[in-house]
Amino acid sequence: MVFSSILFLSIFLPTTLLVYLLLPWQKARNLWLLAVSLFFYAWGEGPFVLVLLSTTLLGWGFGLAIQNATRRRRLTLIGGVSLALGILIYFKYSTFIVDNLNNVFGWQLHSPFPDIAKHLPIGISFVTFQVISYLIDVYRGEVSAEPRLLNMAVYKSFFGKLIAGPIVRYADIKEQLASRSVTVDGFNEGIYRFGIGIGKKVIIANCMGEIADKIFGLPINSLPAGLAWLGAFAYTFQIYFDFSGYSDIAIGLARMFGFRFKENFNQPYLSTSITEFWQRWHISLSSWFRDYLWFPLGSNRHGPLRTYLNLLIVFFFCGLWHGASWNFVVWGLFHGCFLVFERALGSKVKFRPAAGIAFVYTLVVIIVGWVCFRAPDLTVAGKYLSRMFLPGGEVDVQAVRMASVELLNKYYLFHFFLAIFFCFLMPKLQARLPILQRQPARLSFALLVLVIAMIYLSGTTYNPFIYYRF
Repeated sequence: MVFSSILFLSIFLPTTLLVYLLLPWQKARNLWLLAVSLFFYAWGEGPFVLVLLSTTLLGWGFGLAIQNATRRRRLTLIGGVSLALGILIYFKYSTFIVDNLNNVFGWQLHSPFPDIAKHLPIGISFVTFQVISYLIDVYRGEVSAEPRLLNMAVYKSFFGKLIAGPIVRYADIKEQLASRSVTVDGFNEGIYRFGIGIGKKVIIANCMGEIADKIFGLPINSLPAGLAWLGAFAYTFQIYFDFSGYSDIAIGLARMFGFRFKENFNQPYLSTSITEFWQRWHISLSSWFRDYLWFPLGSNRHGPLRTYLNLLIVFFFCGLWHGASWNFVVWGLFHGCFLVFERALGSKVKFRPAAGIAFVYTLVVIIVGWVCFRAPDLTVAGKYLSRMFLPGGEVDVQAVRMASVELLNKYYLFHFFLAIFFCFLMPKLQARLPILQRQPARLSFALLVLVIAMIYLSGTTYNPFIYYRF
């Protein structure tokens, strides 16, 4: 069950909210949230809900063990983190590891290494990262271990953030797990964020996804530069509106149930450097790597060369977190290299490019990275990029003409305009028109968007969620 589905919008969410608001006690509300969250996960994952329950018990048990240990606290922490990483590696990376071992050593063996895991549970990366951050925070003394299993289970399984984040820290909602209230203003704000998120996903991201899929599906060797750039832009918009829309949905759902989640996106495509981009994009993930990998590695405290190495290490794992493929590793290192370049240039040169030049540079780097992210393998990514930057060679004129007629119609052009407007222009318009920030206007707009989105959903079956596989 996905958020952008008629089933969720018309049955699951209204029923869950109604019962939740009618329950008089906090414990009863938590029990209800846990029950519907497990049902929500089991609807799509079936028996793999046991993985979710296992990681919940792991985090709760090891958290208490770390806090109560008088000796070997560090060893207990290592044990808990290793088990959480083991679950993640088994389900997400075992096939990748086996495939690479077979590629390297397979010719020396009588039989290849067997594949182990056959299924990737939805949201496994978000679930395990929350366990790891919780255990480390308890070890550092930044939070006390949660004594109530129910509260820990609600934290781990709340359906609003379960599938694709954001990565919510236990410390950020600890008090809310024990006591929270639903206010009129908070509920209205939740509806606004939820409606905007659904609109981003259904109205814009899905349409951009159709364009990207069609162009990336064309024969690359005959793809003209114009269509190649169009496909790259379409995917650039798709992944932003898909994932930022999902984050808006999660934040909105949380507000409707009395929780407050931190922001996860802050107009990242308005950035004028890759450094700024990573301060605005998927903030919960970048801050996670900052606090639990960048700082332990020494951050920038040991000279420039060590700093550059630490950046590359962080973004190697950032890329790998996104998927068990060399595409994602290369994408992460690609961004890491530009972060190293900007840091090195900034420390030696006082030159600062004009805002327009810096904006174009940043956007081009982001788009090139997304091509590596989107392509099925590095070979295809390289060929696609060559068509973007080295136009020439033979072109299948008939295929290009058919694709152009199909894609350059009023429907797709209108949605491209929407993507450009809400990505680059709407933030500035909101700042200049205070009326757009008033609750009645925001709520009316969100409800209108929600109605339009449901009309879209009733007329199509194309409704992918990119970050489900992460």
